[in-house]
Amino acid sequence: MISPHSLRGILPRGSTLFVAVSGGKDSVALLHSLWRIRGELGIRIVAYYINLGIPTFSERSEEVVRSLSRDLGIPLVITDLERDFGFTVPEASRATDRKPCSVCGIVKRYLQNRVPRELGASAVATGHNADDFAKFALKDLYSGEALWLSKISRILASEDPLLLPKLRPLIHRTGEEILTYVEENDLPYVRERCPLAPRRDRFLEVVTVAEGIIPGFRKGLVRGAERLSKSLKPRTPPLVRCSICGEPSSTDPCSFCRLRMAVERKS
Repeated sequence: MISPHSLRGILPRGSTLFVAVSGGKDSVALLHSLWRIRGELGIRIVAYYINLGIPTFSERSEEVVRSLSRDLGIPLVITDLERDFGFTVPEASRATDRKPCSVCGIVKRYLQNRVPRELGASAVATGHNADDFAKFALKDLYSGEALWLSKISRILASEDPLLLPKLRPLIHRTGEEILTYVEENDLPYVRERCPLAPRRDRFLEVVTVAEGIIPGFRKGLVRGAERLSKSLKPRTPPLVRCSICGEPSSTDPCSFCRLRMAVERKS
């Protein structure tokens, strides 16, 4: 699933890579595949799970991640959003009138950087695949968001000393390929969609239709977006330190702290 050659030299031998695992097929395949090649890369793998406080769904997801980590003998770090920070994604969504997926994105981007960094990680790997990046590329081209389009890359370098590099080893793997890998290796994963996710993703539907007309469209679009991203130099807002938590952010307070404050005001 992941070739050691594609990651060789990216992380120094002896370094620690945190792998963000949600319990879905993509992150499960990512964790298992990296576990297989950890010796060749000379790195330490740590699974990282965030319990977002989504009733029933989060509990099932956490159990899948616990089970897989235990079977593979991989250390597991869990952040419980409600226990550790005093709110859940549904609560923050209601308090801010933001869509749950928007809140989830803010939470994951913040915690997947802060927690691994504080625990000694050299980088973080996520399970975004070719379907995801094809959708992102199409949406970004449609909306003219050069800032996001410039980040479509297998490796997202750090922009700040407090920001960890992000690895996306599955960027050229389709959802079908990942599902085949998971089933062939009999890996546990959460089969149902998140109950807070939108019923339809029109950009993904367009990508799916295009793939049916032009086989290989997803991978081709991602490769093209990667090449284009190297030539894009969008104006990025300068990063500051959040006056509440001290984390790097384009705004002060940062988006994560604003979520916390909104929930506190609402309650």
